[in-house]
Order: sequence, then C-alpha cells, then structure tokens
Amino acid sequence: MCVGEAVWINGRLANPQHLPSELIAEVGHSRGVVTAVSPHHKPKRPFPTLYPPILTKGEVGMIRFKLFIFLVFTVGLVLTACASSAEPGISQEIVENVESATIYISSERGTGTGFIIDPSGIAVTNNHVVTGARSYEILIGGEGEPIRAQVLGVSECSDLALIQLEEREEEYPFLKWHEGELRLGLDVYAVGFPLGDPNMTMTRGIVSKVDTSGNTFWTAVDAAIEHDAVINEGNSGGPLISPNGEVVAINYSARGQNRNAETIRYLAIAKDEALKYISRLEQGENVDSIGISGIAVAEDGLSGVFVESLTPGSVADRAGIEEGDIITEFAGFSVAIDGTMKDYCDTLRSNDPEDVLGIRVERWVNDCHFEQRDGQLNGRKLELDQTFNTCTETATPTPTAELIKPTATPTSTSGLIWEDPFDGPLTWQSGQSAPPEIKIENGHLVVQQSPPADGGYGEVIPPDNRSFPWTPGTGLFFEADIYLSSESQTSSGADGNFSYNHWIPLANKRGMYIQCNLTRAATIDCLKGIWNWNSEPGKAEEVVMITSQTAVYDTWYNIRMTIDATANVTLFINGTAVGSYQLTSAEASEVTTIRPNFSAWSATQNKLVGYADNVRVVQFQP
Repeated sequence: MCVGEAVWINGRLANPQHLPSELIAEVGHSRGVVTAVSPHHKPKRPFPTLYPPILTKGEVGMIRFKLFIFLVFTVGLVLTACASSAEPGISQEIVENVESATIYISSERGTGTGFIIDPSGIAVTNNHVVTGARSYEILIGGEGEPIRAQVLGVSECSDLALIQLEEREEEYPFLKWHEGELRLGLDVYAVGFPLGDPNMTMTRGIVSKVDTSGNTFWTAVDAAIEHDAVINEGNSGGPLISPNGEVVAINYSARGQNRNAETIRYLAIAKDEALKYISRLEQGENVDSIGISGIAVAEDGLSGVFVESLTPGSVADRAGIEEGDIITEFAGFSVAIDGTMKDYCDTLRSNDPEDVLGIRVERWVNDCHFEQRDGQLNGRKLELDQTFNTCTETATPTPTAELIKPTATPTSTSGLIWEDPFDGPLTWQSGQSAPPEIKIENGHLVVQQSPPADGGYGEVIPPDNRSFPWTPGTGLFFEADIYLSSESQTSSGADGNFSYNHWIPLANKRGMYIQCNLTRAATIDCLKGIWNWNSEPGKAEEVVMITSQTAVYDTWYNIRMTIDATANVTLFINGTAVGSYQLTSAEASEVTTIRPNFSAWSATQNKLVGYADNVRVVQFQP
C-alpha cells in the first residue's frame, strides 16, 4: 500500500479525507496525510447487518470473477500511483561528494559551517561566523588536520563571507550551484555541523516559501527562502542542497525575526542573492559593511545595534566604536526600532562606503553609568557627549576642555602642617616600576602613565619623600583633589586607576596603605591593605574595602582621610563621610609616620591621565 494514498476499513477501500479525525492513529504523518488507522477504534454506532439474497452457483462464480478483476485493477492503480509519486532521495555517492566539500569552522567566537565553491579553495559561509575572530580552524568534512584560512570579504547585511583556504597542490573538491528552478515543494537537504560537533549532519525537508522576509535581529537578507529541513546553531553558513547535490541556498537562521519570537523559522540565503555579492567579495571588497557583527536590541525603551564583535582597522574601528557599544542613531535616524537590522541595513545600502555618516552610541561604563558618544563614520571620531547615571536618573554634562581649579575644602588651618596647591614649580618626584610622566600645568599636578605593553605601576611622592608623624592621642587629616581624564578610557573599563594614597610603614618589611582609587570602571574605591616585602615580589596580606561608589570621568573629587586619637580612620568624599576603619591595637602600635602620595596604574599599554590639586596635611586635637 502507498503511504498516505489509501486506507482499508472493514475490508473496504476508504478515502482518508472523509474519515472522522478519531480514526487517525498518532503514529506518523507524511506531509499531513493519514498513514495508519487505529485498530482499536470502535464506531459510534454499529454498522447495519446486511443479509444478501440467495444466489445460484453460477451467479456466485461470476461475482467472484468480477471481484477478482476489480481487485487486480484497483491494486494496479494503487501501485502505479505509488511508483509515480515515489521520490528518488539522495544517493550515497552524492552524500560523500557533499561531505568532502563542506567545512567545519571553529574560532574563539564559536563554530559554524561553510562550503567550497572553487577548486582553488574559495569557500562561502556567514558573516556572523567569522567577523571578530582572530583566527580560524578549518576541518574539511569535519575530519583531518586543521588548515588555515583568511577572510576575503564580507557583507554584514546579507550575512555572507568569502574565505580562502590555504594553498595546496591538489585541487579542493567543490559544490556547484543549483541550475534548476527554485520551486515550492522542492526537496532539499540541510548540511552542516550543528551544536559544535565536527561530525556532519544532514536533514531533509522541502522549500516551503520561495521568497520570504530575511530580516532578523542580526541581518537583513533581501532574498531569503524558508524551508523545513531542521537546522541548529552551528549550521550557519552551510549549504542547502537539492537531491543531486547542488547548492540551492545558504543556511543562516534557525530563529524567529527578533530575539523574543516564539516561532522557529529555518531561513537560507537564496542562490541568486548570494551570487550578486560573491564576485565582489572575492575581490576583497566588503559590501554593506562597517566592520561589525551586530545584534538588534529593542527593549526597555532602548533600541539600537549592539556591537557583538569588531574587525580591527575597519571603518567602525577607526571611528572609535568598541565592542559592547550600542549604535542608537545612524545617519541621523534611530535604528532597530522593530527589533531587526532592517533600518540599519537600509541606511548602509543607501550610501556609498566612503560617505561620511553621523553615528551615536551608548557605552555602558558600569551598572549605573553609561556614556552617550557622537561621531562620524569616515569622519570625526566618537567623542563624549554626556554621561548618564541610571541609578539616580540624572545626566552629568561633559566638562569643558579647560580644567577649573577646585576650591579647597574650607577647614580650619590652625593646625596646618603642610600644603601644596601646585601653583609653583614642580617639587614632587616620580618612581616605581613604571614611573609616570609628571608636570605642573595651569595650577594642577598632571600625572600621565604610558606603560610598556604589559602595563605598569608608578608613584608620585612629595618633596624629599616627606612623611608626617602620628602618635596615639593626636589626630591628623590628609586631603587632596583628584580627577581622572576621559583620555584614560578603554574598552575593558577595569584595567587601571589613579589614586590618592596614605602610606604607613610597619615593622618587619611590612606596610599599610589607605587609599581612594578613581578607576577606569567609573568607580571610586577606598580601601585599606597590608603589604609584605619579606619575599620578592611583595604581596598583599590583607585588603579591606571601606567603600565603593560610582564615579564619572572628568570630574573633581575631594578626598580626605582622618586618623583620630583612638586610631580610627575615616574617609570623606566631597565632605561626606563614606566609611571608617578601626586600626587594631597591634597595628596602631606600629604606626609612626604617614606619607601622602599619588599613583597611576595601567594593566595595558593604554595611556592613563590623572590630575591632582590642593594637597594639605592638618593636625587637630581630639
């Protein structure tokens, strides 16, 4: 019997389209037609009992003969229908040929699929598979020794990339493009390496739409097809082939239109659409691209393109865009409002690659603060416009380029021991493993750390390494104004700081520091620690965080540290007490002097610039 073509009930041939739904057993379907009937079904009412009339032997024989002819004729029709509707499938030879030209792509960003289209080793994959990766590991057919490859060209908005495999003596096997008609219902096979597994898989389906919307939250393909051959993450960039092994389309999506969509859609870039770009990509041209792999976001009142990865030296990189930025405006228009890349890609396709286009990004510095930066592609580099504090819902305007000298905290100076407003010549000294550059400029101490490639730490100490005595029963306070320039910002946001410190030598090659750090992560962290130099290098024995608060670049902060007659240490930021620490009796007994200093630390080669002003030391009585 041909599956889905005929069903027998109580010895009679029935049309499955007329069967009640409860007759259909849930044992499988072939494209929605009945494949079996439940043997346990009981009709709602019994069939009527029919008593045939009495027949002669001759009449019975004639009836049997006619029934035999009828059955032979009926079975012949059924078998003919089965033969005409049967599909050839795909041969083992074609499967092996396809496998030999399909490649497994692995990088630090994940895995994907591609396929070779030329005997010289040119292969096609998706842009989102390769953009932002430093290197790739290619396995042909998912097997053998890894080979090298380089990207020739990409198209962000069509999610295409062309790569060149390493040169070798023998030609690479390759796949041909489908030359037949792309029609509804065409049998297709999805080939690739889903879920990071280098063992190739092949799933079967049909073309369910020959032309559908290709807009998703990471690309905007102009001509896409929809099919029902199952694909998963890792199938990206793999071929969708016909039964004869020719490429019908390039798989790129196993998701809905936006990130919150519940409906799964299997989408592939139509062959004709891909061929419009491939010759340009082969020449090294990047089409409809600025050098990012982006994801459209539209939630919680924010819409934009999140920069998931960035190509070094690209247009986006030269404009100052960083990984983690959110592009909110492009050429003066908001983007990704509908949760897809359509608006962004329409703008790219409407302009030439060398056009100067305005761009605005949001850059999150920490959980509370983000910056709004404006600039241009092929023009003015991104600059800070304003900083927002989402925890207090206030905006901090960008300071003027000229630093304004802060006013010293009004405090009685009757016990003033020493001060330096940095209005005269430079008397401070620079030292440690990576001594920063220091100078007096416009009444400020300027500290610039430009460390070697592996980073460095440097200190700036007062004239003659000056320290100030403290004994129990007396009190001292130290204060200074500090400022971290936005020139110091980096993409990581947590690899450096500018600090105001108080160094307290202890016995046995040990020391205590109490300090406040303005960090690249836009925080101000005040802490107390004990260091031990009995071994090289020195190491921290204890670190106690006294307070950590959000901060912003290009803003003055007044820091004051007091130690009273009972050895209680209190820290103030802009005149407000933010935390205290009680020295133990053992620690207090070892304190004899306290030395103020500044320090600059960068874990990378990135420049760090800080300013200091109005240093004072005052003695007070309890």
